[in-house]
Amino acid sequence: MTFDLGYRLLIFQSFGSIHKEKECFKIINDGSVNGVLIIMTLNNECIIEKLEVENMVPTVLWKLSRSTFEDGLILDEVKMYFNQLLGKIF
Repeated sequence: MTFDLGYRLLIFQSFGSIHKEKECFKIINDGSVNGVLIIMTLNNECIIEKLEVENMVPTVLWKLSRSTFEDGLILDEVKMYFNQLLGKIF
């Protein structure tokens, strides 16, 4: 979906590591990224605070819930959040 629209998709996983999260923020704020879709399964106040203070690119935060998987809504939600991010970029 992203490649067809002329975008590359980078995926980072922190596995709850603060060090990895800091590295991810450095990369997404180095000028090479147009937008960020952050998918969280836990309520991580540290990331939310960093987004508000340090993030320099358009960002959409998606708090993923178990019901999304159980209800089979994952593809619809992916499209919705991706389109929300595109709206912030343009």
